[in-house]
Amino acid sequence: MKTKQTDLFGDGHLNPSLLEHLDHLPDEHNAWPTILLELHGVLQQRLSKRGIDIPELALECVLDIGEYMGGMQVYLPRGDRLRQQIRDMHIWNEFNGTNTKVLARRYDVTEKTIYEVCARMRKMEITKRQPDLFG
Repeated sequence: MKTKQTDLFGDGHLNPSLLEHLDHLPDEHNAWPTILLELHGVLQQRLSKRGIDIPELALECVLDIGEYMGGMQVYLPRGDRLRQQIRDMHIWNEFNGTNTKVLARRYDVTEKTIYEVCARMRKMEITKRQPDLFG
């Protein structure tokens, strides 16, 4: 059984100034430190906009993302496609089988779109829980 090491830093204080020393890494590792800095900056800016002034929290979030997704090649869409997927996730979470009209009005889409979103999200949920045996 694989054991996950999620407590590498324990409950100790994470100092975001550690990110200032990433430029000393060897050349073959230059891509991910830049992404790390950018991701940290995005998270810190979003937290600040929400009135959360805890400097180490953005770094803790980056560590959590790294723990979950580290080592993977990940495609993350941007712009309208990303917003549409987030909208679809909201629709799926709010759908109860009887509120199609309400959701269509709330998200400014047709009832047909609500059904299509729910069918697509249902398929994703099934695939997540029950992978294809032959594919």
